[in-house]
Amino acid sequence: MKKTLYTVAISLTLCFMVLCGVALAERQVYADQGGVCVFVKNGKAGLLDAEDRVLLDAEYDNIEPFGSDDYAVVRLDGLKGVVLRNGTVSIPCRATYFKRLENTGLAEVEYEGDGSSHLVEMKTGRVLHEGNRYSYSLKDGLIYAMKYGFLDVICTEILDFDGHELFSADGSVYEFSEDLAVVVDTERVARLVDLQGNVLLEGMRNDLHISGGKAFYNWAEDTPEGELWHCGIWRKDGAQTELITDSYTRFESYSAPYCVHTGDGDRIGYVNDDCQWVIPPIYSDGYPFVDGAAVVCEEGKYRLIDEQGNQVGDTQWTWDNLNALFAAFYDNSPLEMPVLPVDVGDVTRLINRRGELVNEEAFQTEFNELSSINRWLVLEDLEGRFCLVDGTDGEVPLRVDADSWRAFPSGDAYALWLRTDGLWGWMDYLSENAGQWIVDPCAVEVDHTLSGNGAWALLPDENTVYFNGTGKIVGPGHEYYIEGDW
Repeated sequence: MKKTLYTVAISLTLCFMVLCGVALAERQVYADQGGVCVFVKNGKAGLLDAEDRVLLDAEYDNIEPFGSDDYAVVRLDGLKGVVLRNGTVSIPCRATYFKRLENTGLAEVEYEGDGSSHLVEMKTGRVLHEGNRYSYSLKDGLIYAMKYGFLDVICTEILDFDGHELFSADGSVYEFSEDLAVVVDTERVARLVDLQGNVLLEGMRNDLHISGGKAFYNWAEDTPEGELWHCGIWRKDGAQTELITDSYTRFESYSAPYCVHTGDGDRIGYVNDDCQWVIPPIYSDGYPFVDGAAVVCEEGKYRLIDEQGNQVGDTQWTWDNLNALFAAFYDNSPLEMPVLPVDVGDVTRLINRRGELVNEEAFQTEFNELSSINRWLVLEDLEGRFCLVDGTDGEVPLRVDADSWRAFPSGDAYALWLRTDGLWGWMDYLSENAGQWIVDPCAVEVDHTLSGNGAWALLPDENTVYFNGTGKIVGPGHEYYIEGDW
């Protein structure tokens, strides 16, 4: 009897709530992400496991896609944090600034009302480094922790991914190797030091670079007759070789034969390890050697030369819009790939470093969209179709009608988004399914996520969503371009 009365009371209460306009909360569940999924209740996002149990209460504005590292970025009232796949909060959702260091599992975080920067391991929340006025960047597989003064870097610490300090110095560390570092002080004076801080070269006010256990430098000596420029190579045994000229001279590449730019006539040539000209500076433009050949320009004509300066192949070409080659490349310059796009007549063809045509493909000569994504060249064929060309062999695995493209990090690779008929879609270009849509064209705007997993999209109905790496909608997205997120 008591149980019956209790059930009746509950039913009456629910009816009363409905009559009074208090609707029962509806729950929306999104696609599974390996045993966990986002659900939304009362406009807030949380996490469920595969058994429909709540792992994380619905109290966040949105939850980004999970990646292989089992964590996701969450937002609440403009602040950011990180949660794990099991619902554990590893970084509290109170970060006003959040910058992921790509492929490290680390992030630079600034918390509300804190004033310090923190280098945090996203999966554990462990703080590896922190301090006031610090900024963190990733370079050559190491973390550069830089402390800023009013305008300049006043101190730099080099860290591994566990936060262990490998080297530190006053000023800015421009480059770092296993046993050498280039340090620039606030007076813009560069010096080469070993890991014990011993100065090996100093007083360099211009270029100073490390490569292959050597240091490449240039500096100006004031003489009664004017400036003399010293462009040289330093070796670990202390030996130095120099090219001395009466005009500004610098290295443009760091593998022999070395590409050198000299201000005497604004010319490009190549020197050996003894800093002697092996190819004289007669070119108006020139680039590093790749596979034994380099691109050079003489009297407006580009061609390939070998390491003795002899022309490779018969192809010569012009680039009326050469700067567009560098307008938006993501990793490697197209001019440093084994395969080169060159203008032949009124079309663009592909040649290898032996000067040979690699196939019968022909492309448009308009280079406004030419770029590269890692080893991939972006070109447009004669029918106006978007083409992705393998810069190592010239193969064209992807050819599709598209009027624009974008690429940004997603997981361990770049996501390729193409716009057709005004809508963006995500296309596969890496697997055996290259040319198939991961996400059909459906978005009016797309962009990366803070965590680097999946993608964010704005749909025609003005709703925003997150796609994971398999193209599933896995949750509602954040607002369109939240200030400070990009």
